[in-house]
Amino acid sequence: MYIQPLHEIRASLAGGRSQGVEQTLIPSVRFFWGEQHVARTPLVYPASIVLVGQGSKTGYLGESIFNYNENNYLVVALPTPFECETFATPENPLLGIIVDIEPVVLGNLLEVYTPTPPLSESLCGVAPAVVSGSMQACVDRLIACLQNAEDCRVIGRELVRELIYHVLKGPHGAMLAKLAVQSRHNGTGKAISFIHHHYEKNLSVEKLACIANMSPSVFHRTFKAVTGSSPLRYLKEIRLNKAKSLLVHERLPISTVLKKVGYKSTSQFSREFKNYFGHSPSAAAKIAYSYIKQ
Repeated sequence: MYIQPLHEIRASLAGGRSQGVEQTLIPSVRFFWGEQHVARTPLVYPASIVLVGQGSKTGYLGESIFNYNENNYLVVALPTPFECETFATPENPLLGIIVDIEPVVLGNLLEVYTPTPPLSESLCGVAPAVVSGSMQACVDRLIACLQNAEDCRVIGRELVRELIYHVLKGPHGAMLAKLAVQSRHNGTGKAISFIHHHYEKNLSVEKLACIANMSPSVFHRTFKAVTGSSPLRYLKEIRLNKAKSLLVHERLPISTVLKKVGYKSTSQFSREFKNYFGHSPSAAAKIAYSYIKQ
């Protein structure tokens, strides 16, 4: 990935801030940057492709540890809570983009292209892969496009479509395609979608299993195989990440936030928030960590 254009994009978006995430002129593309090391911290990416042009990140999902940097991109097939450590300095800042995988674009591509089946049948919502030469060329064109408003308007969406096509051609293309289909039609996918739309409700494993049309035991096992987390832990992590987004980006009071994400007890919310993020809700906006808004 060409580095100089990334620095120029940062200069136009950062406004002097040392870290952040900003929308670009292409609706499905966001730019992120940071100047310091951020310790292992929970986050949730939306279904997306994460590309790092400078600096690096290490992800932790269950027992899996993976790196994404200038040589490796991250495929997020389903919104999956995991932990991430950022490596950056003022001299070597973290610079990269997040490209949302829009269901309509992915669906249209799958009508004309079928990914090669993977060597393994295992499914996971998050996986790294090496950037191929053809994909790198596409990324470089996309980065160049972000610097010109007219280019973004005319060819931005086509470049995003091409990038998703390269991901489908990569080692996790079949995984992305299968999970995309499951998210619309499969029981586990329906339950995940229900959680994201109704996380503030009182949800039990039994209720979610009913939505998935599975027995609770089969649902629990299948859900964990896809997300790396149990259903109730996944629900709690989605709630807490949504809460942090509301606190940091919308500056809502804690009393309002906890109700919006399904908590009734302030003490329980504060305790679980601090156990998960390592700091209290009131300190959230002051912590050197930028949550990627859902």
